[in-house]
Amino acid sequence: MNITKEQLRGAMGLLGINQTELCKLAKVSPPTIVNVFKDGQGNDDYETKGSTIKKLVNAFEDKGIEFIPYGVQLKPKETITQYRGHSGFVQFMKDVADTAERLGTDCNICVSGVDETLFEKWQGDYAEVYLSRMATASKKTGFKSRIIVKEGDYYCTAVNYAEYRQVRKDMFIPAASYIYGDKFATIIFSENDVEVHVINDKASASAQRIAFNNFWESLSA
Repeated sequence: MNITKEQLRGAMGLLGINQTELCKLAKVSPPTIVNVFKDGQGNDDYETKGSTIKKLVNAFEDKGIEFIPYGVQLKPKETITQYRGHSGFVQFMKDVADTAERLGTDCNICVSGVDETLFEKWQGDYAEVYLSRMATASKKTGFKSRIIVKEGDYYCTAVNYAEYRQVRKDMFIPAASYIYGDKFATIIFSENDVEVHVINDKASASAQRIAFNNFWESLSA
């Protein structure tokens, strides 16, 4: 969907922000914003880079704005996205990496119930790309990643950017969950399939993150 200047102005109106505030929100320069909203004679040939529009759209969506054909609206309070199979799982992991790169310390990732051999299996060739993206984003933005695994499980692929803690085998629940940004995901692995259900809701993600961190603190480092 092509995003118009009118839609971007409408999104600003819904959030009640000006161009200066949009610069900070989307992490783009003031001259870039000025160019995006240029109007009038002599400016019709100006083409805004797709990467700039993507930054603006991502920033608005993170604040609860949804772009629809010919307009914008506030997102429903809670939205659910489902992914399935290899291609779906790769899309989910790309969303995690995109969110980490975009939000930085506002992303802070919490993962539990993990068997990383399954994550590698269902990502396939993308597994190495994902780990590289996350390690780079962690160094650049400083986001934190905490992962809880079963006692005795030392197959930890994300050691370059994540901290691990182990939980006793009798307390380990083999149902993976991911908290990232304002999203909370549950992952169900079976022998021949994988399903991911992502709830995009700030309150839900915040509640899950608090519960995770409380449990994390009870585990020995």
